[in-house]
Amino acid sequence: MLASDFMGHPLHWYWSLWLLLASPAAWAVDLDGDGYEPPADCDDADPGVHPGVPETWYDGTDADCGGASDFDRDGDGVDSATYGGADCDDARADVHPGADEVWYDGLDQNCDGWDDFDADADGFVAAAHGGTDCDDADPSRNPGAADVPDDGNDQNCTGADRTVSWGSGACAVGGGGPPGPLVWLVALAGGLGRRRR
Repeated sequence: MLASDFMGHPLHWYWSLWLLLASPAAWAVDLDGDGYEPPADCDDADPGVHPGVPETWYDGTDADCGGASDFDRDGDGVDSATYGGADCDDARADVHPGADEVWYDGLDQNCDGWDDFDADADGFVAAAHGGTDCDDADPSRNPGAADVPDDGNDQNCTGADRTVSWGSGACAVGGGGPPGPLVWLVALAGGLGRRRR
């Protein structure tokens, strides 16, 4: 025999009623009459806000209830720099801080503000892209660098390595290097011979 209350109502009737009232569907109301109820409708006081509405970016309202920032149009997770974020191009999802930089394509993918034609960051644009840097992979080589003579490298991008000549006339040393040990010995012997006379 089923248990009942003092009025003869089966106790399971109360349980069914409680389940019905506890259900969100029992309390769901579409206050703004836009055809959507909370939680799908993220603003049930505004009929212009509900899923399916075209999003109007940068107005501060999540019109389509998508849950994303209204200041991140390209959906890359970074708000537009124009509206207090750090995304320098909010129309491209591949451009934002932290993105891998692709040099010489004209885009600042990682939004660091650096010239896209200066890969070695020495302040000089690559010669291959209209600049004067003869080696854009080495920051020690550019028109403003000091050239180390006779090392075989053109540090200052003049087109040739600077050479230094030692001595002059018949005693000049070729090859651009300093006098070798044999030359010094010859010079020393000559000096000693003159002293003995």
